[in-house]
Amino acid sequence: MGKVRIYMKVIDGVINYRDSESNYGTSITTLVKPGDTVIWERDRNSGISKIEEVSVEGQESFFDKKPKKGFLTSWKASVRQDATGQVTYKPYVKDNTAVKAEFKSTGETAKQLNDPDGPVIRVKP
Repeated sequence: MGKVRIYMKVIDGVINYRDSESNYGTSITTLVKPGDTVIWERDRNSGISKIEEVSVEGQESFFDKKPKKGFLTSWKASVRQDATGQVTYKPYVKDNTAVKAEFKSTGETAKQLNDPDGPVIRVKP
């Protein structure tokens, strides 16, 4: 039961991901084991002041519970012991420098930056 970290950074208005498994890009696949804890965090100099939410799509039984706010600005969820398959996730961020003008014009406080294919978390075979 380990910890897998997913770091986020905005480059040219798109979230780029980096994980503790050495994956990097705008859409990554992070491999986990049952019982692992997944932690989403801002990367250094990320352009993100706060992660408002992490929305998961796919198998409802993948995580023990929906991702919840962790320490400071991180979010976390534990992979169920009997989890199989994969899920995709979408982070919602606040005060992102790349979309600050859009926040002001629409009055939004959080903004989802759509990923080309959406990042994936998959249970190791």
